[in-house]
Formats: sequence, structure tokens, C-alpha cells
Amino acid sequence: MMFKHTLIYFLSKGVPGIINFVAIALYTRLLSPEEYGEYALVIAAVTFVNTTLFHWLRLGLLRYNPKFEGNQKTMFISSVTATFISMSILTIFLGTGAFVVYTPAHSLALLWFLGIGLLTMQSIFDLFTEYLRSELASKLFGVVTSLKVVLSLVFSYLLIRFFDFGGEGIVLGLILGIFFSIVFFIPRYSYLINIKMIDKEMIREVVIYSVPFIAALSMEAIILNTDRYLIGWMMDTKAVGIYAVSYDLAKQILFLLMMIINLAAYPLVVKALETGGIKECQKQLNQNTTLLLMVSFPATAGMILLSSSFTDIFLGEQFQGKAAIIFSLIAFAIFIQGFKMYYFDLAFQLGKNTKLQIWPVLAAAVLNVLLNLLLIPKYGIFGSAYATIISYILSVLLSAWIGKRIFPLTFPIKEVGKIIIATGIMGITIWPALSLNGISGFIAQIIIGMIVYTIVILILNVSNFRNLFFKRLRKTSH
Repeated sequence: MMFKHTLIYFLSKGVPGIINFVAIALYTRLLSPEEYGEYALVIAAVTFVNTTLFHWLRLGLLRYNPKFEGNQKTMFISSVTATFISMSILTIFLGTGAFVVYTPAHSLALLWFLGIGLLTMQSIFDLFTEYLRSELASKLFGVVTSLKVVLSLVFSYLLIRFFDFGGEGIVLGLILGIFFSIVFFIPRYSYLINIKMIDKEMIREVVIYSVPFIAALSMEAIILNTDRYLIGWMMDTKAVGIYAVSYDLAKQILFLLMMIINLAAYPLVVKALETGGIKECQKQLNQNTTLLLMVSFPATAGMILLSSSFTDIFLGEQFQGKAAIIFSLIAFAIFIQGFKMYYFDLAFQLGKNTKLQIWPVLAAAVLNVLLNLLLIPKYGIFGSAYATIISYILSVLLSAWIGKRIFPLTFPIKEVGKIIIATGIMGITIWPALSLNGISGFIAQIIIGMIVYTIVILILNVSNFRNLFFKRLRKTSH
């Protein structure tokens, strides 16, 4: 089941991922670093507010929806929806009020209101897709997410290319893309919403479980987004653009892969815990962790080795140069972040003690801000990347130390050792091919790495992968 759901989510997220690569390549050729920097600052603000105010509610939906059926499910979805609508109205009101008080420069006014619109649409989209995920409706999840990125790219390109929009064109394109990707699907689930069936106790249960995530997620968002504002404040929007596009490119590749594994894995872990207890949960967790590292560890190594090729091919000429170093540093940082989120943080979620999750990210967020203030003046945008890596390492160490007292996570040491060996052999094999240039050389490097890694994984039979592979091969041949 794990491999089946992972494959479905890979297909459903793979198409959006490829399109996002195209989008980054396109935007860096249509926009200047300054314009991309302005867009990146808007996205950072939207991400922070969305994470702080709404993500906890989505986590509650994912955690509790699977256990409800019939009228109880209707009551639960109605209660979550009512809470979300109330919070959205308040957010729009406060955002508009902040604009009136702050009165930003005329050139930023459009971006400000587009940011409020994007925040609203993105929050609706995230809540809907999280419901689909909790129902294991991975096919419709894939359709909706694919439509979103395709339509967003089309609208953004048209607005920038033919209507002379700058960074505003991407934000407006995202709004339109999200709207048209869900407007025809959400009505199918309207029967689940009944305003007369709102239950305060269900809301209270979600709040008790999820609200502690607010502080933790806010600190995570600070680590992810503060660097862009500090770079903009201490340097300029051009530096923000170069840093942000390098970060976005690395995140689109690596975080996407890790998120795909988690999308398929987390519901299975929760189900195993609910139906089979801790032992079954640990068994499923070992499978999830092995698969997570089997994909992400070699991907990280490959991205670092081929950082110059990645940035030279995918980024416009104005963004190249420093981007390659930032790309490799951020790839390492994202691996640390992803492993913390999708492994160590499970202890807090499965143990239903999410309030303690705040301390690792709080410490990391404070350290990140301090290190950015210290390192940006000396090392520029590289200093911000160093700060991110150090902060995430601290966060992982604290999460591991605190989490082991909450829920007994297991770790597949033997299988991970095999993955490290396979990745090392892959790296040694790729090294002589680094002299190859251009797109053809880049493709050759990737193919060599993938073939060698897969062969070693099959030989070592990581997580019984060899047996599963040949079983699937025989089934396909028949």
C-alpha cells in the first residue's frame, strides 16, 4: 500500500513539480532579479501568515477526519469549515486595515492587495486538498494540484508577457490558477457542510491538538522567510531575487520529493497507530523512514554535486553565478529541515504532545535571526544560507532529544547504512562525469547516477526493494 500511494502521489505531484521547474526557468528570463525579489517578499509574507493562522487547522483536519463517518463526518467538516471562514474574514479585515494604517508606496499597493487575495485563495486550496489527502483521494488530489500549477503558469506568463506585469503578474496568476483549479470540484463536497451541525466540542478537540502547532509553525516560517526580509533590509531586492530563486529551485526539487513520501506515508502511520497500536505504527514508520531517505539522501548528494549544472540550465543569465553555491547550501539545509519535519516531528504528533514542538523551532528561529544579522554583513547572501543550515541542525538535535520522551520512534539503521553506501558509490561514479557540459552532459550525469544507485539498491535489497521490484516486473510482464 505504501509504494502504491507513493507512486500515485509521485505522479500527481511530479507533473506540478516539472511545471514549477519550467515556471522558475521562465520567470528568471522574463523578470529582473529586482522584480523576482519583490515577488519573493510577497510570497514570504503570504506563506508566513498562512502557516501561522491556517496550517494548524489543516493538521487537525488531517489528524481527526479519518476516524469520523456519516453524520459525525458532516458535523466535523462543518465545524472546521465554519472556523476557517471566520478566520478568513478576520484576516482580510486586518490585512485591509493594516494597509490603511501603513499606506505603503504606490508601487507596492497592488502587490499588497494581491497578497491578501493570494492568502485567501491559497488557504482555501490547502484546506480542500488536505481533506482529499485525509480521505486518501490521491487521484483527485493529483488532478487539482496539477491544474493549479498549469493554470497559474499560463495566467502568469500571459500577464507578464502581454500586459507588462512584473512580479505582480505571478501573484495574480497564482490567484487565478487556484480559483479555476478548485471551483468545479469543491461543490461536489457541499453535502458535507451543514451550518446547523457545527459542534463546539469537535472544534475544541482540534484546537487542543492543533493550536500548539501555531507557535511551532510560526517559528518554522520565520526560519524559512526571515532571511529574505533581512537580505532586503541589509542589502537590496536584487540580492533577495538571486537568493530566493536559488532557494526556490532547490526546494522545488528536494522538498517536493520528501513531501511526496510524507503525503503517502503519514496517513498510513496514523491508521496503523489507530488500528494496530504502537508496534504496528513503528513497523510502518520504519518503512516510511527507509523510503524517505532512499529518495532524499541521494537526491541531496546529486544536487550538491551538480549544483552548477542545475543553476546554469534552469536560471536566466542575470541570476547565475552566486546561485550555484546558494543552491548547494540550501539543498543541504532543506534535507535537514525535511528529515526533521517528516521523521523527528512525528514523535510530537503521534504522541499528541505538540506543545513541546515549539521549543526546538523557537530556539532555531531565534538563532537564525541572530546569525543572519551577524553573517549577512560579512558574507552577504551566503551568510544567510550558513545561518539556515546551523539553525536547522540545532532544531533537529533538540527535536530528537525532546521527542524521544514523548513517542518511541524507531530508526532502520541497517537499511539506512545500505542507502549511505549506495549514495557513496553513486557519487564516486558521477564524479568523473562532472566535466561534461551543457544539457546533454547534465542529462548524462543524472542518468549515470540513477542507474548506478538503483543497481546498488537492488543488490543490497534495501527494505526488500529487490523482491518488490521483480515481483512487480513479473506482474507487468504477464
